Amino acid sequence: MINVLFHYEAGPGLLAKLEALKVQGLNITCCDQSDEASFERLIRNADVLWHVLRPVTAEHISSAPSLKLIQKIGVGVNTIDLNAAQAASIAVCNMPGTNSRAVAEMTLLLMLSALRLQPRLDRLCRSGQWVPDAATR
Repeated sequence: MINVLFHYEAGPGLLAKLEALKVQGLNITCCDQSDEASFERLIRNADVLWHVLRPVTAEHISSAPSLKLIQKIGVGVNTIDLNAAQAASIAVCNMPGTNSRAVAEMTLLLMLSALRLQPRLDRLCRSGQWVPDAATR
């Protein structure tokens, strides 16, 4: 079995899917990102770390003698000490392009919002200063 530490608080639906991976030889343990003590204890026996947001420091890496892979669940690897991982011969992977559609959608949304003056009108409305257009009165 490969010991995988998923540094994320998984809900019931995701936990069921992770449990199904046991037949593939993966022993997956979830650890909430806010539980630093458990993370420090669990990483010692991890072969693989599935990382989301919480920083992975040189101290974490040096305390994990079995660690062979840090898989970033997302695009950026800026929260992983890459020098420490390289020094320990630990592979670091990410998931480039997984958020491309969401980024494109948000870009279009922000462009339309700016075009329609939505931020300004929202501020005026919330502060009670919005005056309806004469054509709409």
